[in-house]
Formats: sequence, C-alpha cells, structure tokens
Amino acid sequence: MAFLTAEQATTLLKKLLGKPSTNVNNEFFQEPSRPARAAVFQTQIWSEEVPATAPADLASVTTDDGGHPIEGSLLGRTSSSNPMVRKYVKVPLTVVAGSENAAYECAADATYGRVLQDTIPFNYDDGGSYVYQLYKYDGATAIPFGLGSWLLDTEAGVLTFWEYSQVSSFVTSTGAPKITFYRYVGGRGIASASQNAAAIETQSLTFQEPITFQGGDSGVITDALAAIVLDDRDLAALPLDTPAMALQLGADADGSWRVCSFGGGGSAAATSLAIQVRVGGTWVTKSSYSPE
Repeated sequence: MAFLTAEQATTLLKKLLGKPSTNVNNEFFQEPSRPARAAVFQTQIWSEEVPATAPADLASVTTDDGGHPIEGSLLGRTSSSNPMVRKYVKVPLTVVAGSENAAYECAADATYGRVLQDTIPFNYDDGGSYVYQLYKYDGATAIPFGLGSWLLDTEAGVLTFWEYSQVSSFVTSTGAPKITFYRYVGGRGIASASQNAAAIETQSLTFQEPITFQGGDSGVITDALAAIVLDDRDLAALPLDTPAMALQLGADADGSWRVCSFGGGGSAAATSLAIQVRVGGTWVTKSSYSPE
C-alpha cells in the first residue's frame, strides 16, 4: 500500500504536536500518548550566540582568511569580532544529482567540507543583514527572491528552485548559480552538568555583584546550619602548622588581610585559625586561635 500524501502530511503534523500517527483518521488528540517529539542532537545545537546583525567587519571584505580574493573562495572570511560567523562571496554551486537541475549545493570539499551547510538564516536579522544573495553563473546578475521560488535549506545546505521552469533558461548543470551568505562556524552542543562543574573547578571566578546565601537551621550548634565550605578536608589530618585554606581580602599586596586555617598534624586539638596581614611581602599573624 502506498504512503499517500495525506498520510504523510498527517504524520508530520502529529509529529510536530508530539504524537505518533497510528491512524490517518484519528485527530492528534485521539492518538496514544507516546514520546514522539523529534530528537535534537548535540551536533545540531549552536553553542555560541550569533550576533543579532551581521558583523560589520565582514561587510566589505575582499580577501578570504588566507589573503586570497574572497569571490568563489571555499575558505571564506571569518569575523575577527565574532569568530563564530564566516562570510562567503559568490561561491559556485553544483547541481544535486537526480534533481533534474532544480537543486544545487556546495559539493563536499576534502578540505572545507560542505560550506553551504549551517548557513545563518536570512531572517535571523529582521533588518536583512544576513540576507543571501543569489547570482546567475556570470556572478553579476542577481536572481531575486521569488524568481523560480528558490529556497535554501540551511541545515542540509541545498538550494532548490521549486518553479524551475521560470529559471531553466539560465540555471543549468553547466551554468549553475553562485551565492553569497554568512555561515555559523562556532562550537556545538551543550555541556553536561559534570562538564560544567569540572570547568568551574579549574577557572578563576570574578563576582561584580554581592552574593547572598540563604540561612539554614537556626540551631547554630548543629551541622544543618547553612555554611560556605572553603575546605572540606579533615584539618586535623593535615601536617602541623601547614596553611590549609584562606579567606583573603585584597590582592597579594601589602595591607591585605586573610583568615587562614592550619593543619593539626594528626590532632584535632592542634588545628588553628589565624588572622594575618601582609607586610613587607609576607603574611604576618596578628592573632591565632586553637580548639583549646
């Protein structure tokens, strides 16, 4: 039995609404509840924010990243201010086999891949800074939107003339069009929670606004009291008089202060807490406290 057009349309609509299609006569709400939404893969996610308008430094470029003329270059020119965006100018297309000359792409190149994939959609900026420019084979005569009802699938990197008869006199496999466009070349995917935690552990954090921590158990003698733990090691087990962790106010410069804890060399009674000030390039203890 053939997969009829009506059945295909119903299946796509129900998929969009998160439902499977078990019967073409069922309304979407009559279909069984199943996890039917299309999956989004890490490789499909652009992890860097594309600027709202095309980078100004790419507006009038004449050379690619290698210093060669940009027209026709598969290398393209990368924005210095927004390196996730790259511009291509009048790149020649090739016909997609089996399309009867109606579909074109930038064929896979051993060095640069399929550069028309991941094109930034023309309407990403309502002002039109990312609009594609399509040209006839001569690279000078524009093919305007609407003529031939051409449409660029930015994910597949395929441009199709849905009304090919309107352009068949000048768009052919031997006279393929050329296109100017902007492409996303940044990172992909979303880091997992463990990856984010690992990244935070190895980087310096700077806070420009106050950080507020909510209180916990009102019984201050219990471990349930909310606490900012600077060092979760057993201080008693650390070498005697060895600085363990400090809360420092100021840079490593004279006049700065810090509250510093010290190990107990195997004895809980030997741990200590000191208030220190930096004088003459060294930390000087002004007062010290021990458990006893």
